[in-house]
Amino acid sequence: MRAFVAAEVTDRAARERIGAFQQSVGGAGKAVEPHNLHFTLRFLGEITEESARAAADALNSVRFRPFDVALRGAGSFGRPPRVVWAGTDPDGGQELSRLAGEVNGAVGGGADKPFRPHLTILRVKRGRSVDISGYDGYEWGVQHVDAIKLKRSVLGRDGPTYTDLAEVPAE
Repeated sequence: MRAFVAAEVTDRAARERIGAFQQSVGGAGKAVEPHNLHFTLRFLGEITEESARAAADALNSVRFRPFDVALRGAGSFGRPPRVVWAGTDPDGGQELSRLAGEVNGAVGGGADKPFRPHLTILRVKRGRSVDISGYDGYEWGVQHVDAIKLKRSVLGRDGPTYTDLAEVPAE
């Protein structure tokens, strides 16, 4: 199975603002559906059921206090841009980075790339472009992070379907 550890984005205002942005760029890319918005703390890739159970057990050792992350600004990855993301405020980004470090320590092994706090909101179609210049300091909303989840991802024609495998609440 394909799996990852995430902090979900459930803030209604943030979801609405992101949705409005996604609609404004029309068919330039594949929008991440509001119920799928999340911060990926660790991508585990293709793992076995046994590895998923071990990861869920290991995540129970992660301890963190609830915190807020202000979603701020926008950027992109790739040249030409292939992914559009919402950024974070410095304090919230630092807390997410610390939490990602805790997750990595718990599940072991190394992450495939250094953690960079961001929220993927759109995957740009080949040959298309998206203008994000007006979103440098844009305030998308504030997400209260009070749990992390181990999630299974099944890729389909209409996008991914996520299933919660385990949840670890903040203390």
